[in-house]
Amino acid sequence: VGVLTSVARGEDRITMLADRRAAIDQRLRSADRDYEEQQSAARELVDEQNELEENLRSLLTEHERFQEQLIVAMRHHERATEKLAEVTGELQQRREQLGARSARLSSLTELLANREDLGSGTRHLIEQGDAAASRFGIRGLVRELLEVEPQAVKAVGAVLAERADALVLAEGAKVVDALSSLRASEAGRGVFLLETAQAPVTGIVPMGEPILERVEARQGHEGLAQRLLGDVYLVESLSEPLDLYGSTSLPATFVTLEGDLVTPSGVVCGGGVAGAGGSIARESEVRELQAEVERLSLEVKQFESSHANAMAELESANQELDNMRSRQHTAAMAVATQEKDLERASERGKALGEARESRVSERADLL
Repeated sequence: VGVLTSVARGEDRITMLADRRAAIDQRLRSADRDYEEQQSAARELVDEQNELEENLRSLLTEHERFQEQLIVAMRHHERATEKLAEVTGELQQRREQLGARSARLSSLTELLANREDLGSGTRHLIEQGDAAASRFGIRGLVRELLEVEPQAVKAVGAVLAERADALVLAEGAKVVDALSSLRASEAGRGVFLLETAQAPVTGIVPMGEPILERVEARQGHEGLAQRLLGDVYLVESLSEPLDLYGSTSLPATFVTLEGDLVTPSGVVCGGGVAGAGGSIARESEVRELQAEVERLSLEVKQFESSHANAMAELESANQELDNMRSRQHTAAMAVATQEKDLERASERGKALGEARESRVSERADLL
């Protein structure tokens, strides 16, 4: 009985050990299977991480490229803004200059057109139009029959003085009729020049420049210019003729470009700039203003075109800058997303590593 009991117990123990071994084998197979699956998942995760890292490097490169392009766009925008400000300033300045010069031209043109700078008698005869011109033989005003170089305006104006506003008459006999008409109309006094008068005989003066070289008379009125200015010479300073000839033996009239004047009779005029050039200067100023207004008008048009181009360039720079900011932002968001994906993959890899170590430890315990 004791032996049978021992045998039965041994068989039970063998059966229990067999069951235990089967369970251990089952757990080992399960651990090996899990380990293999985790190994496979780890390999896939490594491939995924490599792909994510490669994509991240590409995105970072693209982000840096967009960053550089954004800097270029910002510089372009800055240059366009500065260019627009510069052109706007130039345009404003030209417009102000044009406005001022146009106003001056309009004022002078109106003054001359209305003869407001003339004496009342002279203006009265001119306002009678063709009837007076035919009756009295009026050829025009002295200042309208002579064209003076701009540099010599003050000098010629000083020499002519009130004669610049004189009416030129064709015949001496008609001047008496003109004076009688003014007296009868109580229109004031007038100044007249007779075109038929003979020019004075002048000699050669070895000093200065003949002022007639700076004056051009209208066709048919060359004799008038010769008579008025034939014995006038331009000098740099009145000290030249006064030192050479003295004040009592001057052979001609001498004048400077500033309008200082000395005559053979000893009359000296000058010293100030107010009113220098007289009506001759106004006629010359009108011509200069017309040229200046035309030039400024052209410059304003050019700057308006430049301003429009600068505006278009700035608008293009704005669009380019907005586009580059958007692309740079998109690239930055893509980099951030890729970094998060890589971080999650790294966390998954860490979890897989811990699971593998757990299975290895479990298998070692089973063995």
